[in-house]
Amino acid sequence: MPKVKDIFDAKAGLAVVNPELKDENNSGIVHVVFYTKKPTKKDIKELQKELGEDEEFGLTKIADSLEIYQLTKKDVEKYIEFMDEQGVEHE
Repeated sequence: MPKVKDIFDAKAGLAVVNPELKDENNSGIVHVVFYTKKPTKKDIKELQKELGEDEEFGLTKIADSLEIYQLTKKDVEKYIEFMDEQGVEHE
């Protein structure tokens, strides 16, 4: 499944959560990936692998404890609205 190059093209997404950070004041989200279509189980497995191997994310040491959730359409729309309010440029 292709990840979006421009967040404003997002139709679906995955949220990566560190359960140790999650409480009533914090969602624990440490990473979000947006897609043009609903991510598949294969996409989730690829993301899990990438988080465990790619040092760029800074999550390799805790990758096994991370939880991955599908974002709702409403969640994606909120992220897009937030990015637009922040003045993020897009095509």
